[in-house]
Amino acid sequence: MASQQPDDFSSSDQFFQAILAADWACYPHLDDQVDAKRLDYILSLFPAGFRLWQSVGDDGKPQIVGYTGWYPIAPGIFSVLENAPETLSHRGEIMPCRDLQPEYLYLFNYSLIPVWHQTSLSRQMLTMLADDIAAVNPAGIAAITVSPSGQRVARRFGLKPSGNLGGNLGCGAEPDTVFTGRRQRVDDTAK
Repeated sequence: MASQQPDDFSSSDQFFQAILAADWACYPHLDDQVDAKRLDYILSLFPAGFRLWQSVGDDGKPQIVGYTGWYPIAPGIFSVLENAPETLSHRGEIMPCRDLQPEYLYLFNYSLIPVWHQTSLSRQMLTMLADDIAAVNPAGIAAITVSPSGQRVARRFGLKPSGNLGGNLGCGAEPDTVFTGRRQRVDDTAK
């Protein structure tokens, strides 16, 4: 499996279109799909945490498997997500900061096209996302999810539920559940 990052595209708009198409392919129901304007804005601020994942099909052509996305958030936002998520009304209030040495991360999405769910490619994609996050060495990670599979991914990263967003019932009638977790940062000077 291979991934493509923003620099692999000839323009930021092409990268946005590829990520948006992957999201829409991952979520057949309109209510579950990412808001295009929000995604475009986030990618304009911090595209480096996003990857488009592909595999080679039997016909030798690339096939989209899904995409992953994370971005740095300010310590104050992480604290709200950890201690008072009900004070936030929707995911759109969680915007990236441009910190290249981030202390806290927000897992924007881990999305797979349905045919790839629970396959070796989904496990490989999750492992590579974990490697990407470990390379950043964050002190904390936050995520918001409504689906059981999203909750499994959050728990895989050691995150625990910290509450629900205040004003949003999310997809369908399920609340947007906030997951957070603190991590012991590796001291690079000790190596």
